[in-house]
Amino acid sequence: MVNNYLITGANSFIGKYLCDKLDKENEKYKGLDLKSKNSKIINLDIRDKNIDKFIEKDQIVIHLAAVSNDKRFDDNPKIAKEINEDASINLINICEKKKIKKFIFASSEWVYGDNNNENVLQENYDLDIKNLVSKYAISKLKIENYILENNFTFNTNMLRFGITYGKSQENLGLYGFDIKYKIFELSFNVIKAVP
Repeated sequence: MVNNYLITGANSFIGKYLCDKLDKENEKYKGLDLKSKNSKIINLDIRDKNIDKFIEKDQIVIHLAAVSNDKRFDDNPKIAKEINEDASINLINICEKKKIKKFIFASSEWVYGDNNNENVLQENYDLDIKNLVSKYAISKLKIENYILENNFTFNTNMLRFGITYGKSQENLGLYGFDIKYKIFELSFNVIKAVP
């Protein structure tokens, strides 16, 4: 069965891998991002009032678009809030009206905060926005809470990505090897497996 996907932030690091994977699996998708040369990615700011034109009934929406680090938040906190919080809430509400099938939200491990717990944290760990020091993490946790506090008709998955690394980041010298799609493959398999 071919699914119909909409990917926000389709030109992001994870978004590019996701689009490549969907192409290889002959899945139907549209991407949204600010700038792209890919014909399947529409050049559209997530804050655009016309975003609802790209959301369809029974779609799987994968929301990757975000201002993704604190430096960018500090440089322009108004735009960061508009993108990470206001536009995300608007997108979620449109998805509810359009009766999508599933909403997948790209969150972050940063929502766990800077804790000194030596044990592995469980998924049901009590998250408290007051314990977060990262503005990025605060924005992600606000959207997680918005999703959890509302009774939406679509299925929802939230993925708390850790450090993502792969082929296009080799020049950063973070590691002496290329793990290519390993992190992404695991995430994609979770996306496809969960109803």
